[in-house]
Amino acid sequence: MFVDTGADSSPGTGRMIVDPAKLTQLKKGIEDEVTQVREWLKANRDPMTKIDAPGHDPCSVDTMGVMSQNGLTAIDKANAYLVRLKMVAEKLNESALAYGVTEDNNAAAFRQGPE
Repeated sequence: MFVDTGADSSPGTGRMIVDPAKLTQLKKGIEDEVTQVREWLKANRDPMTKIDAPGHDPCSVDTMGVMSQNGLTAIDKANAYLVRLKMVAEKLNESALAYGVTEDNNAAAFRQGPE
């Protein structure tokens, strides 16, 4: 895999150049990452956003309110990361379909036999 960050790319983006034979493998890896991040978020949302103050004084209460807001911000950023990962997986799938290297196409070709 090669990431092209040449002059034609817009700032903050790059093009991935992937060997067509590895498209489905890369897509699977990205989908696995989506699953792992989603599960981590599900398991850690409450601990990151519902933080009890260690005391009842105003400083403790205010500090934990800020910490909870920071947790929500982190969750929002992780959700944005998931959206981008899903977009990459979709683009990889489109490329795999275009190159004819998807498992569905390979299975169909195998069932048809040689031409």
